[in-house]
Amino acid sequence: MRRTGRILRAQAHLVPHRIRDPGHSGWIAGHRPLSHTLVGHSGGGVRIVRPKLKGILETCLYAEKLEAAEEFYGRVLGLVPFAKEEGRHLFFRFGEGVFLIFNPNATAVTGGDVPTHGAHGPGHVAFRIEDDEVDSWRKHLSDLGVEIELELNWPSGGRSLYFRDPAGNSLELATAEVWGIQTKNIP
Repeated sequence: MRRTGRILRAQAHLVPHRIRDPGHSGWIAGHRPLSHTLVGHSGGGVRIVRPKLKGILETCLYAEKLEAAEEFYGRVLGLVPFAKEEGRHLFFRFGEGVFLIFNPNATAVTGGDVPTHGAHGPGHVAFRIEDDEVDSWRKHLSDLGVEIELELNWPSGGRSLYFRDPAGNSLELATAEVWGIQTKNIP
């Protein structure tokens, strides 16, 4: 029986590669993520070695009016920035990670300390909440006059509340079960 190569196409940087098909003449063509390091054959296949990711350290949204964003995230979600630069960014700490809000016009300028970046149009981020707090969050948002755009009870389990920040970003308050994660496994 001849083995055939399978081409995996993901939303990642892929590079073409060819590997020798042990026991058969010819090569297997395909694509592999650029971050993979091919180190040799093991049991008739190619072993891929790479460092492990530990989690998401930071995530960001973009808003041109940072004062409005700071007021909204403080009033609605109780967030207080631990760092901010007028006209450029707000940084909020979340457990072991950081939530960043950048002005896309400021971060698109070259010559800064980090590479340019930015996005225009609504972004999305989901904040994890406990299942027994969904009703409290719904009431809290309603009391503040924040319109809930959508409420979902996911078929696979879990619940989500969607609403918008002043920049139009889609914010979600979601229980971990929406991704099949049991909260007893999350610190």
